[in-house]
Amino acid sequence: MTEIVIPLVIRDLAPEDLPWCGWSGSPTHLVSVAKELERGRRGEVDYLAACPPADLPVAIGGIDYAENPSAGTVYQLSAHPALQSCGIGKELP
Repeated sequence: MTEIVIPLVIRDLAPEDLPWCGWSGSPTHLVSVAKELERGRRGEVDYLAACPPADLPVAIGGIDYAENPSAGTVYQLSAHPALQSCGIGKELP
């Protein structure tokens, strides 16, 4: 069996990424993610994206520091359906 390895970069999710994240959930979910990006600007959360060389998110997830300031709480973790079970989620966060 041939193995294909794709390098990923973990970076902050940006508002301009949201049109490329339709795979992560419904339009309502993307509205929720946009609100979380606002919280990120206030330092309450980190919302991250895993991106291949094309720099389009293939996995996203957040860390909420308001809920548990000493450790943070991982939430809204999602990987593109075609790439689920490939280990990307364990790289976030």
